[in-house]
Amino acid sequence: MTPLRTRAASVDVLLMPLGTAGDVHPFLGLGLELAARGHRVRVATNESFAPLVQRTGLEFIQLSTAEQFRQALAQPDVWHPRRGVQLMGRFLEEVLPETLAVLQQHAQPGKTVVAAPALLFGARLAQELWGLTLATVHLQPIGLPSRHTAYVPHPLFMATASWPGWWQRLAQRAGSLLMDRWLAAGLNRQRRLLGLPPVRRLLEWWNSPQCVIGLFPSWFAPPQPDWPPQAVLADFPRFDESGVQQLDAEAVDFLAAGPPPIVFTPGSGMQHAHRFFEVSAEVCRRLRERGVLLSRHAGQIPAHLPPGVKWFSYLPFSWILPRARAVVHHGGVGSLAQALAAGIPQIIVPLAYDQPDNAVRAVRLGVARVVRPGAYRVRRVARLLQELIGSDQVARRAGEAAERVKSGPGLAAACQALEELAVGRTAASGAPCGEAVP
Repeated sequence: MTPLRTRAASVDVLLMPLGTAGDVHPFLGLGLELAARGHRVRVATNESFAPLVQRTGLEFIQLSTAEQFRQALAQPDVWHPRRGVQLMGRFLEEVLPETLAVLQQHAQPGKTVVAAPALLFGARLAQELWGLTLATVHLQPIGLPSRHTAYVPHPLFMATASWPGWWQRLAQRAGSLLMDRWLAAGLNRQRRLLGLPPVRRLLEWWNSPQCVIGLFPSWFAPPQPDWPPQAVLADFPRFDESGVQQLDAEAVDFLAAGPPPIVFTPGSGMQHAHRFFEVSAEVCRRLRERGVLLSRHAGQIPAHLPPGVKWFSYLPFSWILPRARAVVHHGGVGSLAQALAAGIPQIIVPLAYDQPDNAVRAVRLGVARVVRPGAYRVRRVARLLQELIGSDQVARRAGEAAERVKSGPGLAAACQALEELAVGRTAASGAPCGEAVP
């Protein structure tokens, strides 16, 4: 292990989250930690998140419009395992020129430290073009695939997670080729315009050679020998707006009026989950359990809900989940981290992207069961919830996971990695940033 160095003087940090609230929240948690350490923190992200960023006290820079965000999420195929990746590729190509423009205006080579997700190709491209100081941030372990572990990029692959190593290597190679085909095509069109050679292995290129940060703990995803040597792991950030948004008074009253509910959410970006909520409400009615349905999109919620089942647009998970009996969610890493911290059983209904891989890891921890979207039916979900809630073993495993989350070291390693980048300590110079993984 490389020892952590002394904290740097004030650093100019530009965070560039891309995606839904589940993708933006972790960066805001990191930003608040950096600001508390005395650094200037700016957040470049979609216009939709401007009010939230401003409530945190961090500086906001617009990167893509609210209309672009709305149009992207309005398409049902955005959550399809294959077509969703293709749609994402087109969106990433669309925002790439704007990303370069934002970086050209707001990031100074040698002075600004940029932290961006691997999918924000413009940040990595700007590092090539202008020598920007960049840390690639992975919110999920699947962003750092390894030939030594299972590769689960699709719900159908969940059953193969325990298959032999040769299968895992084959699956990873196939996944890499598909990523090159679906995601790198638009990037390479832009590279041709700039006179640059094409990227042929996207999953290797997208990592900054200076520093890679995983915002998840090693007990959730043990470091692998073929991970980038410049990799640093921190804890789950777990920012969820609880400090910058007033609690819904109706929700407070509802929680106080009866026993703990079961919480159901398909994720903040989902707009096509009417069936999910219909089934969830009926599960509560059949089990005679109280339920909380969470969605920012009212059109998904059934017009008539059973007694004891309430819909809320948004509730901080750090508040509602410790007061719940169980949670049913999509497998986003932010939702999963909050459920682990709350120490409650989970049913995960993964659709695409990182969700199947996260689900497999939660099952291995002994705290969750998985239901594929097509199998999300009342009888099955009701039976699984009864089993989970009544299991002493699941309760013990969930309690152990909660203790691990709560006793973790926080984001110090991630902050120090960015501080050390500011003073020129990079993997390229032979001195990996922060605390390198073994």
